[in-house]
Amino acid sequence: MWFLFVKDKPAESVFVNQQEVDIINEKQTTAQVQEKKVYKRIPYLDRFIRVRNTPKVTTTQQVYRSWNVFGCGLGYYCQLGISSLLLAWIPTYLLSEKNLSVVGMGFVSAAPWVGAVLGNLLGGILSDTLLDKRRKPGMLLSAVST
Repeated sequence: MWFLFVKDKPAESVFVNQQEVDIINEKQTTAQVQEKKVYKRIPYLDRFIRVRNTPKVTTTQQVYRSWNVFGCGLGYYCQLGISSLLLAWIPTYLLSEKNLSVVGMGFVSAAPWVGAVLGNLLGGILSDTLLDKRRKPGMLLSAVST
């Protein structure tokens, strides 16, 4: 389905008319003309998170051999296990062992998810302002602290 509906360029899509293509191309040219942001180096942090130039991934084979794809898959696997534990085991535990009401169990069970939403928002704000839009330190911190 993806290969049928999603194209590499908007002009190739049957769902985009010429007027929309012109607007997209105009925005791209004006964005390219704007001054590029200078990369602010933070030497100790860049050394810690191993900032380096990497070649572009151009083939499907390179995508599947990429450490980034493997790391994302491994992280998703671990996150799925934790989510399943929180969704299945915690409510039963709170009802049977702690004798909470269903409403109380709902509030306590929702706390990790509320914390996750607030942590994601705060982490994004902090990484944008303090770390010059570097996401990796925040991800490393949250992975280690979990």
